[in-house]
This record gives sequence, C-alpha cells and structure tokens, in this order.
Amino acid sequence: MQYIEVDIELKKTVPYNEILIALLNDIKFNSYYENDNGLKAYIEESNFDLDLLKQKLEIIKEIENLSYKVNKLENNNWNKNWEESFTPVIINKNCIVRATFHEKPNKINYDIVITPKMSFGTGHHETTSLMMQYMFSLSFDNKNILDLGSGTGILSILASKLKAKEIHAIDFDKWAFINSKENILLNNVKNVSCVLGDIDSVIFKKYDILLININRNIILSQMNKYKDLMSVNSDILLSGFISDDTNLILNQAKKLDLKLINKKNKKEWNLLHLKKV
Repeated sequence: MQYIEVDIELKKTVPYNEILIALLNDIKFNSYYENDNGLKAYIEESNFDLDLLKQKLEIIKEIENLSYKVNKLENNNWNKNWEESFTPVIINKNCIVRATFHEKPNKINYDIVITPKMSFGTGHHETTSLMMQYMFSLSFDNKNILDLGSGTGILSILASKLKAKEIHAIDFDKWAFINSKENILLNNVKNVSCVLGDIDSVIFKKYDILLININRNIILSQMNKYKDLMSVNSDILLSGFISDDTNLILNQAKKLDLKLINKKNKKEWNLLHLKKV
C-alpha cells in the first residue's frame, strides 16, 4: 500500500496545526506528525485529491503564510520514516514508551511498546504525555475506563498496567482501530476491548474514568454525553486543546456541574481534570 505525505511549513504552528488537522480530516487524511516547523500529513494514495488539498490549504493561506510539498511514500518508506524519528519517551521517570527495536532499560516499572504506523499516540506529543503523566496521580485500581479517540491504544495500555478492571478503547479511524489491537497484543494486555466507532459505540452506560484526548470542537459538542457516561465521583481527563480554548471548555463544564479538580499545561497544550459531583 502506498501513501502520500504532505509536508506543510508554517511560520506560526499554534493554533494553525490544529486547524489544519481538522481541515485535512475532512478529505480523508488520517495521520499527522507535528514538528516545530508545521506538520506532515499522511493519506492513502487512492484517497488523495490534489485539488481538494489546495482548497483546504487556501483557507489557511488567507490568514497565515504556509508552504508545502507532496511526497509519494512506499509502505516500507513510511515505516523507515517513523522508525528513524521515533525515540523512546520517559514519563514520570518510571514509565517508558518505546518501539520494538529499542532495548528495555533497567529499573522501569511501566514498559509500553508501541508500533504507531498511521495512528496518533506515541507519547511524543504534549497532549499524550500530559495525559500519561497525570494518569499516575489517579487510582485506576479495579475501575472501568473509557478511552475515546484511543489512537495507538497507548492510554488504554497504561490504564491496564495501572490495574484498571476493564478498558474500552474507541476510535472512528480504521487504521487506529487495527493498530490499537496490534499494540494491545504486543503489550500482552488482556482487559482492553477495541471498538471501531464513536461515542455512541460505548459498551457500558457508566465509567469510573474517562480519557478524552481529541480536540476542542469535538469535546465541546460531546460534553453532555461525557457527563451521561459518568457516575457520581467519576473522573474525566480532557486534553487535545490549547490554552486559548480552556475557558470555553470550563464554561461548558460549569453548565453541566462538572467540577474542576486540576489543570495542567505543557507548552501551549492543556489538560483538565474534572469530576462529576
């Protein structure tokens, strides 16, 4: 299978990377690698339409300068590309996220092996690392977990290692669904169920902890559904949005009687811990 890589350079990556991802999602791009200069977007060659791409990029060009180039990648080139750029990530000094070709270091309690392929979630992005770091401050012991927008399944795998009872990893993207199942097997995790779908595909009516790392627009549109999936004292971790969006989400949470417990940030990206009271 062949892929198209679109390498986009921006003078200002925030908030335009996030806007670009939302625009490109509409035309079947399904994976992104963000960097200090912009982002690289990936799409199956059979789905690629240059005219549609130009239309989407023109929207950004009206407000921000950008340049781009289109590259054709063979499947083995894609794998080589992420392997060369994928360095291990250390979370809270006792958790590592690594690929199969990295050696497991000594004195690490939580070892997570990820083959990301075309899915989001290696621990490198600020939102993923924020979520993982904060998860260590919660008790997952014997709790039911919803991981919505699960990507590689990295948060579900960590939840399992933190002794959660049952975890449901849901993603609407077929690549993410397949990849998360592969990573769950790779980590010998037995209590994670992968679901291809969206929030309406949930298995339980209530969850003890919700892990939501998506984007501002989806979070705002689904907040009432998150609340319905929570029991009293259930926790929800929200990330995938920048500092400028935090008050919008907090205002929505307040209307739904979701109490702010804590908030964290890493660079311009934010995390909110809310509780149903």
